[in-house]
Amino acid sequence: MTIQTARLTLHAASQQEMRRFIQAQTDPVLAAAYREMLQGCLTHPEAHLWHALWMIDRKDGPHVGELSFKGRNADGSVEIGYGITPPTAAAATRRKPSAPPWPGPLASPA
Repeated sequence: MTIQTARLTLHAASQQEMRRFIQAQTDPVLAAAYREMLQGCLTHPEAHLWHALWMIDRKDGPHVGELSFKGRNADGSVEIGYGITPPTAAAATRRKPSAPPWPGPLASPA
């Protein structure tokens, strides 16, 4: 599933994308959390969107972060987690060389 706003594209990572993301992690705590999300996708494929890691990309190119839900609670509520990619890392993932610089922490929301 993909969600688009005026400035961002969010998509639920596939199992393959999640595996690559886990392998690239240098923080063991984050890697364990991402493995738990992947396990949720494998155990509950019908609820993939509630367990998947969601990738957040700016429409002009760079990856800017991730978000996730920690499954769905019995009462229908969800716990949401997110991470913002540091500006230097976002610049390194820029897909379009002409993309404008990172907007900074005070940029208006999408």
